[in-house]
Amino acid sequence: MTFLFGGHETTGSTMSWVFTMLNDRRDIAHRIRQEYSQVVAKHGSLSTWEAADELKLTLAVIQETMRLRPTVYQFLPRRVQTDDNLPTMDGTSVCITKAPQLIDTTTIHRNPKFWTNAESFEPDRFLEGTEAWMADLELRGGKPHAFFYLPFSGGTMNCIGYRFALAEMQIIVAMFLSQFEVELTPTANTNPLFTGVILRPLNLEVTLRPVDVPTA
Repeated sequence: MTFLFGGHETTGSTMSWVFTMLNDRRDIAHRIRQEYSQVVAKHGSLSTWEAADELKLTLAVIQETMRLRPTVYQFLPRRVQTDDNLPTMDGTSVCITKAPQLIDTTTIHRNPKFWTNAESFEPDRFLEGTEAWMADLELRGGKPHAFFYLPFSGGTMNCIGYRFALAEMQIIVAMFLSQFEVELTPTANTNPLFTGVILRPLNLEVTLRPVDVPTA
């Protein structure tokens, strides 16, 4: 039941942001269609984990979308039991008082100390070996993006369904874009709407146009 219902709103909101981001990046949407065509030509469908795992660009687009627009934009507060000093990466420390503390994922995800061109939508930063990926890695002193990137929290207590959610979104986004061109309408309002701990577009209104799947 957790897998079926727990991620319904968060997954839907994330895919809303994916199509919002791609509205201005038709070149990336085209690359996703090419990727889909190649994977289906090889496997016959996306019905296996092996096939879905080869949708690397589609996954990178979802990951970059969640970096800029994390659906869960902050974690539930935790109360610190005693005052303490929290060491930081640059060698300094931050005083943590005996009070509720929040982790704001949006701030971490857009911090230029950890991400090059932090405000830009660059899915290639999640494709290992690309120029954008190397630039981010160098900026972080060779450290991977774990704990600089927290759409599903982190550590042993992270989201139990994150792998399922990513695979689900990969398949849906790739299959949807293989059939439709998605364009925001003039009346669409993509300003963020905060509902509890969920972040979604205020009014995602789109026009769908059939497209031909490009050949590999």
